[in-house]
Amino acid sequence: MKKILFSIAMLLVFDVLAIAQTANENPEKNFFSFTAGPSFPIGEFASQNANNIQAGLAKTGYVIELKYAHQFDELFAVTSSAAYARYEVNKSKINGGVTSIKPWEYYSLLIGPMITGNISKKIVLDIGALSGIAYINAPKVNVNNEVFSKRNNTNAIPLKFAVDFRFLFGKSGYLFSGVNYLYMRPNFNTTVQSTDISFKQQMNTIGLNAGLGFIF
Repeated sequence: MKKILFSIAMLLVFDVLAIAQTANENPEKNFFSFTAGPSFPIGEFASQNANNIQAGLAKTGYVIELKYAHQFDELFAVTSSAAYARYEVNKSKINGGVTSIKPWEYYSLLIGPMITGNISKKIVLDIGALSGIAYINAPKVNVNNEVFSKRNNTNAIPLKFAVDFRFLFGKSGYLFSGVNYLYMRPNFNTTVQSTDISFKQQMNTIGLNAGLGFIF
């Protein structure tokens, strides 16, 4: 899976390098967007095997994101992101009278390089690689109205790859759509039935987002 994603990313990079030959000679320097969309857990994060300690039991969630980028020339830019994500847990897969379970959540602040190029006068393609910090909440589980597993939080360093399209309208506005892949592996220290335990949760997601933005 990772090799396939890497190959696709490299093809897109070469495409943008070619497309950039048609980019505006005097690009706008800054752009900002607000986006939201579904996020699909994959791998162990999406696993529904309750007997696997690495299974996240995560359902399809959503991400709300603010993005800002500064363009240095017609090809290179730096991009940043502030996001909130939420994934409900499939409690039907847990045996033993679960009465409530909090969702997986994270907040993130990311930054990284981006290459950009005009597909046409009205469509711009952006490819970015970002990293930074994320604050993650693991679920709190109640069984028979008593706390089984405490809500726990920790920090992690995510790695995110994003491919985005901007559809320009007017002089400063655009519609935004994109797809991204995010990976992180936070380490949690929590208490389960009065026993302290540590575990690492691999969190892989593929997100789709859409929104509005403006150039300034």
